Amino acid sequence: MLYSIAGSVRPLLWCMLMLCLIMYIFGLCFLQAATAYLEELPEADRDEEMVQNAEELEKYWGSVTKAMQTLYWTITGGNDWKPLAQPLKAMGYHYYALFIIYVAFLAFAVLNVLTGIFVDAAMSVAAKDRDSVVHQELVLAQEYTQDMNAVLHTLDDGEGFVSLTDVEAHMSDPAAEKFFGILDLTITDIRVLFGMLGDEHGLRCRIDHLLTGCTHTKGRTKSVDIFALMFKNARYMSILDTFIGHIEQSLEAMLTKVSPKGTRVPRVVPISRRIASKSRHMFANQKTLMLSI
Repeated sequence: MLYSIAGSVRPLLWCMLMLCLIMYIFGLCFLQAATAYLEELPEADRDEEMVQNAEELEKYWGSVTKAMQTLYWTITGGNDWKPLAQPLKAMGYHYYALFIIYVAFLAFAVLNVLTGIFVDAAMSVAAKDRDSVVHQELVLAQEYTQDMNAVLHTLDDGEGFVSLTDVEAHMSDPAAEKFFGILDLTITDIRVLFGMLGDEHGLRCRIDHLLTGCTHTKGRTKSVDIFALMFKNARYMSILDTFIGHIEQSLEAMLTKVSPKGTRVPRVVPISRRIASKSRHMFANQKTLMLSI
């Protein structure tokens, strides 16, 4: 919150400067008209209404400072704008209309734009603050990664792999609690990572792949659910295309048996075979992609 307020100070200064400039321009217009009206007002034959208008013009529009102060009251609720605009009718209805235009322009256009500027500045600072927090958490996670790496190597099966059962059993280890806690990973997330990065059954995974996958799931734009969807889709496509390839081979074998000798057996949808060949490598390629992000 403090960062958002501090980040709004600079836009506030520019906005106040722009408001002062607008009020200065309009204030000069009303001041010039009020000065000309008061100079042309005869000393004699003044009725009560003329005297009252002259007093109010002198009170609210008698100088640049008074005019800008009156215009500021008008848009901030410091005073109702109707009694402030009433003496302007004596100078002419076009000045009264100009005052109404000023109120509409400031209230409906300028102030709304300024509100949008403040909101945008606050959101930008808040986004940078969130990124800073995430970066600090990732730096802290790198420190805990070394401790977690030592814990996982104690569970090494001799081939650089660790089983899901052993990881679940050591979730209460202090190093594991710090590592998974700073990354906000639960046991369900660990199972998902084993399913994505482990073997075909999701029960064994390389230690370095598991550590890299855990750290890459932290962040606003990275989600373990997105990676799970991507890898499950690739795996199912690979299984489906493998099944299609098996069906093609079976159909070709059946055609070979039922066709007369010496007859050339046509190939069954050869393009599907090529699709199946590409899909078999999809899962491995996307696994490499995730580890290289």
